[in-house]
Amino acid sequence: MHRWLFMGFEKAFKPPDAYFTYAKVYCVFCEAEIVDRQTGTQFKQCDHNVHKACLEDIFRTKNECNLCNAKILLGYQKCISIPKMVPNKVTKRKATIDQNIK
Repeated sequence: MHRWLFMGFEKAFKPPDAYFTYAKVYCVFCEAEIVDRQTGTQFKQCDHNVHKACLEDIFRTKNECNLCNAKILLGYQKCISIPKMVPNKVTKRKATIDQNIK
């Protein structure tokens, strides 16, 4: 579900060049070492590191770094709550039917 958000995050927040020169880097979510730097990334707000696969799990649970509780992606909740479709006759009719059922 949030895979599109992860791909957008990867394009918008590329890790700095220093990330690739660190001796050892550990994921803040699973606490395993990130051996291949292409499979990980670094948060801009707090400079903590995470696997790209773990980032998707973080987006599913919350929008905060596990270590320092810094917001990972500002506007994340707003982005999720925006309707993806403009209301039309079909969606209005469905909403009316759903209200009548309740």
